[in-house]
Amino acid sequence: MKTILCVEDADTSRDITSLFWQQGGFRVLEAEDGQDALNILHSRHVDLILTDIMMPNLDGWGLYREIRGEKSFNLTPFVF
Repeated sequence: MKTILCVEDADTSRDITSLFWQQGGFRVLEAEDGQDALNILHSRHVDLILTDIMMPNLDGWGLYREIRGEKSFNLTPFVF
């Protein structure tokens, strides 16, 4: 089963997005901001990262820069 990381600070949007992908047969991990996402990425494998842009602590662009700066995540698809 493929794993998607859903990064969204709005609970309702995150819940709806996660439910949609789960119904499609994907495992979904959830993060409330970019910093939470980085913590998850350092402990779990993900096949796709879906993220909001405007979030507290570490926004979507900052998350993108951090991820692309790490060799182990170079090929992980990333969608804003």
